[in-house]
Amino acid sequence: MACLLMQVVVLTMLYNDQLIDYSLPVCRIIPVLSVMFGHLSLWISSFIAVERTLVECFNLNFYRTRKQSFIVSIILLILLTATHVHKIIARKMIPDPTLPTSYYCTFQFSHAWAIYDRTLNHLHLLLPCLLHFLATICVLTSIAKRKIFISESRESFWKMWFQQLGKHKDFLIPPFVIILCTMPHVVFIDIKYYDCVESFEKFYLRFHIATELLFYIPQILTFFIYVYPSMIYKNEYFQSKAGQKIQTLKFKILSICGRN
Repeated sequence: MACLLMQVVVLTMLYNDQLIDYSLPVCRIIPVLSVMFGHLSLWISSFIAVERTLVECFNLNFYRTRKQSFIVSIILLILLTATHVHKIIARKMIPDPTLPTSYYCTFQFSHAWAIYDRTLNHLHLLLPCLLHFLATICVLTSIAKRKIFISESRESFWKMWFQQLGKHKDFLIPPFVIILCTMPHVVFIDIKYYDCVESFEKFYLRFHIATELLFYIPQILTFFIYVYPSMIYKNEYFQSKAGQKIQTLKFKILSICGRN
């Protein structure tokens, strides 16, 4: 949500004539931070999927991985910061040719740095999606093999695999939503990434804003993507204090509606 708010600030202040007074935070730092934290959330969610795969397929100690999660998160944050520093340097404020008193912010890369930036953007977007997809396939494959072995079933592997896919749809929802919300952003990078602000065609400007906002949907809907579809996670959540308060509020609302 914080990333989305930062991105909204960037979009709404794009043509503000007061932007020149806040060029460092608004033009350089806030846009890059919003992108970096968006990428960070994608990597963390993909690492969670990989952790589940290691626990399910390779019997990795779950509590041991939890102890290491903090170190991995710190390393990931350092690496992401290192791969986004060049964006802060290349982000420039330029006078708007159509509005003499206004300015807009854009990236000014050399050809080599433009290739480097585009490559990193694709890696930050496509690799987490790929990890999600592969982790889901590995977990479902492991479950299907175990079901066949335990029950000594004569059903084919693929029939059992698709049966488990139907029973564990919650495994598929996160990667599906993430890929669905990320792919338009990847397409936009290839179509009109570096001069999206310089182009005054309404279609590209609207497409740019739509893909930017769509990119943050998985981060906003974390509860509905990860917790709500899974009966295990949902039951654990409703046993917590926050979940119990929501349950109490739900019963009160239903009782009031029932009286009416």
